[in-house]
Amino acid sequence: MPEKLNQHQANGIHEELSNKGVEGMLMFNSNYEVGVFKRLSENNELVMDVGSEEYFLKLNDEEMEDLEQHLMNQENLLIPFHRKTKELILNTEPNYDEEEMEELMNISEGAEDHDEE
Repeated sequence: MPEKLNQHQANGIHEELSNKGVEGMLMFNSNYEVGVFKRLSENNELVMDVGSEEYFLKLNDEEMEDLEQHLMNQENLLIPFHRKTKELILNTEPNYDEEEMEELMNISEGAEDHDEE
């Protein structure tokens, strides 16, 4: 059974749907569902549970990268999607903390190269 969304998670999904041009609250639009990530098969097939149903979605390489970024951004394994079109609504924006850490690591590596003994 899928886990319940807390208010922060619901707001994040609503914001993502709004960014995609979807109007209205998630809970009032029956075209949108929230699936729970189950697994990826070897042939780039996403398996997720939606209620009591299991969905199998074939993903291309770009969609696989987007899904990976989405799962890294989330604190759970929930994946919003459009039930009729099977379009995944993914959060693919890199987290600010990840970018900042990468920049700090690059600065740190440069400092080591210029360190005088």
